[in-house]
Amino acid sequence: MLFNLNETVSEPITITLTGQTSATTVTETTYDKAIYDLSGSPTGTPPDPAGTSTWAAPTTTSLGAQTLPLSLTLTRGA
Repeated sequence: MLFNLNETVSEPITITLTGQTSATTVTETTYDKAIYDLSGSPTGTPPDPAGTSTWAAPTTTSLGAQTLPLSLTLTRGA
C-alpha cells in the first residue's frame, strides 16, 4: 500500500522486488480524494440521496504482466 500525502504534486515511484524481474499479474487499486468526494453522507449528499452513508468503491485496473522495476505515478494527496 502506497500513499502520496503531498497535496500539490503527483509523485513518480519505482517498485522493485528483490530477486524478481517480472510479475505475471499486477493490479492497481486506487482510492483518491476524487473517489472519496463521491461518497454519500447521512445528510443525503449525492450520489447517495437516500442518505445511507455509503462509501464510493475504489477503482481497480489490471496492468497485466509487468517487467520490474515498475514505474507508477501516485496522484496528489488532496
